[in-house]
Amino acid sequence: ARVEGNPFSVPLSAVDARKEQQAQVWIVDGGQLKPVPVQNARYAETTAVVSGALTPQMQMVTAGVHLMVAGQPVTALPRQRDGAAVAP
Repeated sequence: ARVEGNPFSVPLSAVDARKEQQAQVWIVDGGQLKPVPVQNARYAETTAVVSGALTPQMQMVTAGVHLMVAGQPVTALPRQRDGAAVAP
């Protein structure tokens, strides 16, 4: 399925591209996980350029995406200046 939206460069580890499933990224929305379908535009060594219903303000899961379940409660870690999350 074709997904429309602005292109974003995301960590390669953030793209959940399981077989027989639309590629997606996972965001934290109201303390719960939510999948967002994306279209892969191209891959680089450590990043992927994807298009979808994404905004720069969204908190994206960047590790363990193959273990995510929609609606799963999560606590997002605060971001550092470089955008990385750190444990409190």
